Amino acid sequence: MSTPPSDLKKEGRSVYVLVKIHDGTTYRGYLHVSGMDRLQDLLNDVRQFFPLRLSRDTGEIVILAKSFIVSIEEISDHEVKPFHFG
Repeated sequence: MSTPPSDLKKEGRSVYVLVKIHDGTTYRGYLHVSGMDRLQDLLNDVRQFFPLRLSRDTGEIVILAKSFIVSIEEISDHEVKPFHFG
């Protein structure tokens, strides 16, 4: 049985990324991507900021301004398990 599209939008998935901002600072963490969206869709939507969860254990989050991002790269990490923000 497949998950209805409306549930996918709500649930989404986490994507482990490496983000470099304008001053050279880099962050590794988890971005929440809604449903079937791609990372690119998150970067191109109307929001000016998005939260990056640095750790699953502590829940530490930084809020990043899209205008300061120089690069963002999805990291393929086999230890990263599905995680739902809630």
